[in-house]
Amino acid sequence: MSSSNSYSSLLRHFVLLFACFLVLPASADDVANAKQRIAARQGQVDNLKSSGLIGEANTGYLSERASLNGAQKSVLTAENADRKVLYAAVAAKSGLPTSEVGKRRADQIRAGSASGIWVQLPDGSWKKK
Repeated sequence: MSSSNSYSSLLRHFVLLFACFLVLPASADDVANAKQRIAARQGQVDNLKSSGLIGEANTGYLSERASLNGAQKSVLTAENADRKVLYAAVAAKSGLPTSEVGKRRADQIRAGSASGIWVQLPDGSWKKK
C-alpha cells in the first residue's frame, strides 16, 4: 500500500469519525451546562432585548435588530449556541427536527415575552410586543 493510499484511507476514517460527532445528540452534561450558561447570562440577554438591539426570531433563536458591539455579539452567539444544544436534545427525544423544536419554542417565547420586546411572527414579520 502506498503512502498516498494510506493517507487517503486515514483521511476518510477521520472525516467519517468527525461526521459521527456532528450528529451525536448532546450528553446530559452538555444540556445541564447549556442550561447553566443560559441562566447565568439571562440578565445580559434581557438587557439587549429590552434595549431593542436583539429580538426573538421565529426560529427560537435570538436575532440582531441593530448593530452590536463585540461583547454584545458574543452574548447573542453564545445564547444561540446553547439554545441549539437544548433544541437538539429535545429533538433527539421527541423525534422532531431541531428546526421544529426551535419554532415551537419560539411560539412559547413570543407568548411569554414582556411588552416592548421585538418578536418575529411566524410569517417572518417583526413586531414590538
